[in-house]
Amino acid sequence: MGNAIGRWRRIVVLGHRGYRLKYVENTLEALVKAIEMGADGVEFDVRLTRDGVPIVFHDPSLERLAGLRKLVGYLTLNDLEMVKLLGRFSIPTLDEALDALEKITRDLLIDVEIKDYRASIKAYKLVEDRGLLDKTIFTSSNPRALKAIREISPHAKLGYIVRSSLSVYSPFLLQKELNIQLATVSLGLKKTLGLRAFKRYLRSLRMMGLAIALWPLNSSRDLAELWGLYDIAITDNVEHVVKTLRKITNIGKL
Repeated sequence: MGNAIGRWRRIVVLGHRGYRLKYVENTLEALVKAIEMGADGVEFDVRLTRDGVPIVFHDPSLERLAGLRKLVGYLTLNDLEMVKLLGRFSIPTLDEALDALEKITRDLLIDVEIKDYRASIKAYKLVEDRGLLDKTIFTSSNPRALKAIREISPHAKLGYIVRSSLSVYSPFLLQKELNIQLATVSLGLKKTLGLRAFKRYLRSLRMMGLAIALWPLNSSRDLAELWGLYDIAITDNVEHVVKTLRKITNIGKL
């Protein structure tokens, strides 16, 4: 599976922001439930509070999940502790998320997506201090975030997120510059490029020795149609994808 996650010998399923189809995204409950329902690990987002604490949250604003027109980066941890997502759930710190995942005894892959490049070093240090570097890959669509981590760690596992056709060449450049090991590719590119060109693009990434994650990989059709061209399925629908991949694998053995 490339040199990013070499200990895995099959397709890895990661819960996208935990198990966001059934639970509030990026909450401790969503992260833990993704594992309990069969995922091999989780992907979640990290931002920085005004007072420099890494938290697990996707959006720059609280509006979508808390109904508040406030930017996360302008609030302190104390401010955010008063916020309830959908009126009920707390925003976890990265430390709390790692603590919850560390209690799970089986082998996991943790995809820490850096949303705010200023959180890069602090996120890395928290993972390092817990001895979880071998289980963690740091991903971002911001090369500055990946560069900040590479400057302090020649061995950290890094992945670049290809969000659109504007960034399709970036993984090749960053592999040479930063020795990234993973390309996380949006399925939106399949629609933009067309299926045949999209498959050629994935093969070109493979030829460069990069492992490939696809997101959001939710449908049976995409799982089967792109079979053999991805190493990691980042999904909102954990149970469905785990069952579908099991069926596809069993058919391939016949």
